[in-house]
Amino acid sequence: MATSAARPTTLFNREFILLWQGQIVSRLGNQAFTIATTLWTLEVTGSATVMGLMLTASRIATVVLGPFAGAFVDSRPRLRIIVACDFARGALTCALAASFWLLPAQPLVGVLFFVALMNGVLTALFNPAIASITPDLVPERRLATANSIQQASLQAGTFIGQGLGGVLYRSLGAPLLFLIDGLTFLFSGVSETLIKHGDTAVSGARDVVSWAEFRRKTFDGLDYLVRRPGLRAVFLSASVINLVAMPVVVLLPIYVTDYLNATLDWYGFLLAALSAGMIVGFGVTALARPTGVSHARFMIAMFALLSLSLGGLSQVRDPWLALAIMFMSGGASGVINNLELTLLQRTTPTEFRGRVMGLLFTASEGLAPLGMIAGGIAADLTGRNIPLIYGVCGAIAMTTVLGLCGRGSRQLLASV
Repeated sequence: MATSAARPTTLFNREFILLWQGQIVSRLGNQAFTIATTLWTLEVTGSATVMGLMLTASRIATVVLGPFAGAFVDSRPRLRIIVACDFARGALTCALAASFWLLPAQPLVGVLFFVALMNGVLTALFNPAIASITPDLVPERRLATANSIQQASLQAGTFIGQGLGGVLYRSLGAPLLFLIDGLTFLFSGVSETLIKHGDTAVSGARDVVSWAEFRRKTFDGLDYLVRRPGLRAVFLSASVINLVAMPVVVLLPIYVTDYLNATLDWYGFLLAALSAGMIVGFGVTALARPTGVSHARFMIAMFALLSLSLGGLSQVRDPWLALAIMFMSGGASGVINNLELTLLQRTTPTEFRGRVMGLLFTASEGLAPLGMIAGGIAADLTGRNIPLIYGVCGAIAMTTVLGLCGRGSRQLLASV
């Protein structure tokens, strides 16, 4: 943990910039890797099931290992974990590219699945480590701004990577895209090795030598979250929002064709509006930094806006109005995600930070596929009654506002 003497006084200091630039480059490469994996698997196997399993491999690791990864992050030097994960991901992906060139006639689906799974394991360690170390690299009063900059950049990287991935796959091929991805991870690792940070493990890292002790530390993080009503309410509210937002997104193609009476081009437009809104939401939290009671009211208002937006789509039949609502939904979502992350970072002691961050990423990654599956089932059971499903999702989301209006939640939100 960084000492108080070493705590930076400016946001754009050397250490934060090194961490930030590495994340941007590796995110661009990782999106190219995801698209190359998807297209190559579908092209070689012709199976949508295999393609789905390939895309799920990395998420499975995050969901299963998230809480344990957080305990590991709290028990080892965080910067070393970050650097090791990036170098390992880079080496794995470069080795994958080499295997494609050296063994062009061999079926490499199993190898690709293994690399995707191992990347997921490393990402499960990397994400809570990044979220845990960021508060040490920026001034406390600028933490929300730092999170906004990171998340906006990552969202933009995702947007650009998704847009260029298909074009690059056709022009360069899967092996070269895998190599580029590996090199971006290695660049990120080199950038992170230059960070100066009081890289000592918290909570007695060297004492974690047994499985029983490691398991105890894992459940200590869950116990810490559960025993704090305000923190628990914020965590659960954000989790519910993530869950009910997934059916809305996954059913967008049906909504576009059956209810907006538009072409499928509008499906892409609506997703782009959602991403653009999120980037704007991150920007809002970077510029507007409410504190005290204003912060509590602002957070609750964003939850209400997102809930109304999700439910409001059920009554909309005009594509342009739907586009505006998706943009507002993205903006509210960006604000909520950033403020929730900042709140958890600020209110969680450093010795528990990795475990709480691990639980946060586990909840977001685990609930997303559940929401998608639930949306598909609901569509089949209701005869594709998308307005009904959207209306129910909006109503469920609105319950999160009631949860945040409790005394404990309002006091917690007003304390930052």
